[in-house]
Order: sequence, then C-alpha cells, then structure tokens
Amino acid sequence: EQIPSKRDASIVFDIDATVLRMTPMEGEMVLTRIPMTKEIYDKALDLGIRVYFITARPDIVFSDGTTNSDVAQQQLAQLGFGEFTALYLMPRDTERTADGIAAYKRNARHNIITSGDDHPHFIALNIGDQWTDIVGSSYMTPPGGRFEPSFSLEQLFKLEPSQIFYLTGPEPAVHRAIKMPE
Repeated sequence: EQIPSKRDASIVFDIDATVLRMTPMEGEMVLTRIPMTKEIYDKALDLGIRVYFITARPDIVFSDGTTNSDVAQQQLAQLGFGEFTALYLMPRDTERTADGIAAYKRNARHNIITSGDDHPHFIALNIGDQWTDIVGSSYMTPPGGRFEPSFSLEQLFKLEPSQIFYLTGPEPAVHRAIKMPE
C-alpha cells in the first residue's frame, strides 16, 4: 500500500463565505477574511501542503479589461491568502444551477488530483460553505483509500476531539488530522 506524503497532499477552499465575506462596518460593507479558514490556510502552507481555490465566480472580463480572476487574486492577496497553487473560476458556459456548479467543482477537484507528475495527488481537506463545494468526496481518496475529509464550515465545528489536531485563536479554528510522514 502506498502511503500518502505531504508532497501529494492538497487543500481546497471555496472563496466567498468560506475565506472572504462582506461585513458591515460603520455603515459600509467591507471585505474581511474568515479567521478560522485563515488559520487552516496558514497551517497548510506551514506543512508544505498545496492550496487551491475553486470558486463559482464566473470566468469573465469586465468592461475595463479586468478579469474576475484578477479581482479574486487581488482580494485573496489583500486578506492574506495570496500564496496558492491554482485558482479555478467557473467557465462562462457552466449552467448556473446547483447541479451545474457542483459538477464544475467536482471536475476541478478531479483535475487537482490527476495533476501529479508521476502519481496522483489527493485532497486532504476540502472546505466550503455550500454543499456544491464539498459534494464528490470520492475524488479525494488517496492511494490506499484512507481519507475522505470533506466538510462544510458548519461541520468542521462538529468534529470529535479525536479528529482535531490544532485549536487556537479568538474563534475556534479546526484543522483536520493530516498526519503525513516527513
């Protein structure tokens, strides 16, 4: 049985309402980060795990020539999420229904795990706020079939203590046990 290593592992985040949100402050809506996912993101980078973002934001170009990808990258960088392996935006021709979005995100995750040079990668953790962000966990099983950690933010808070290896910060931040060999 092949044992997964950190170099094979990836973590996937949705963007809107998962890592970034609009928050009312002094009568204005301000873009803010969600502290729990920032802690998970930082921990993944510390562990050398690749980070991917998959968003349902459409892959469009605005009238000023700016792309939605440009906007997403700027927002992610502004709030401390600027280091990542890839950002997936939804193709314009994707059906904007729950099933269409779920299929697009499932295919993006499949693309991530099959992007390994000489062997498949696996998604050690997949985080989103909607079911469309996390459906299809069978795509995340590594060699040996031992992990299927796909959680909504709400579910992360309901993990058993034995499933948690890191807790800190003003808001409880939960990190899935990713015990990887060095």
